[in-house]
Amino acid sequence: MTKKNAKLNIQLNKPNQANNVSDLAKTWKQLMPSDGQHLFKITKVSNNTAYTEIHLHCPLRGTGNVEACYKLMNYDRTLMEEIGGELVVLESQSNSGKNYCSLAIRKKGQNMNDLTHAHKITS
Repeated sequence: MTKKNAKLNIQLNKPNQANNVSDLAKTWKQLMPSDGQHLFKITKVSNNTAYTEIHLHCPLRGTGNVEACYKLMNYDRTLMEEIGGELVVLESQSNSGKNYCSLAIRKKGQNMNDLTHAHKITS
């Protein structure tokens, strides 16, 4: 379902392919609901990585269910794939104790092995 919804968003909004990570992050944010733009933050952009945060109250907050988070974030990963990027969740509200999620975005095909994926962290 998340993949279909993301593809519908792409069809309706027709974003351009992004040429760099800054454009990827900006486009990701633009594809989010217009009345909630302030909840999606781009916190840092380096040569190959854009760092973002989602400040929505997640229904998974505090549950410890990072696998469910991984499944829900398929929407965002699909958006990124469609515009030339890849996205990983670095910190999930489900297990981080924080009231926001931290994400990293890179151009499609770049090595992501140096990023710690939230759903792969074991306690």
